Amino acid sequence: PTGLRYNNDGTRMFVYQSNTAIEGYTCTAYVPVSNVYQSGLRLATTGTGITFGRAICFSSDGMILLTAGDGSNLIHYYDCGTAFDPNPATRDAAKEYNFSSVIGAGVSIADIKLLDSGRTMQVLDKTNARIYTFTLST
Repeated sequence: PTGLRYNNDGTRMFVYQSNTAIEGYTCTAYVPVSNVYQSGLRLATTGTGITFGRAICFSSDGMILLTAGDGSNLIHYYDCGTAFDPNPATRDAAKEYNFSSVIGAGVSIADIKLLDSGRTMQVLDKTNARIYTFTLST
């Protein structure tokens, strides 16, 4: 497992289990993890170019899911039909962000954060050990 995120109240946990799927878990308590059970929420990320999934990021309202990882300079954009529920989520390629055109080749995205209610995005690049900050259009 690589990427790890919780929803706002800690009742759902999302883990990038492999290069092909994000698994959702329901938490009966925020801590400890022994109170976590698989919820059946799953998002297949095959066909995205990601060879090793690393980053999972939800918008503050849980309606947008961003993913990234090795093998792709794209941050993949998904619209969730229900807050913090990636099953089913719809990939919107028109809203995906290509870092090759901004930063250049050789970026390996390790993590993504949305700040300021989604107006600012920070990207952790593990290859160059840098954090990039972008202002997003609304």
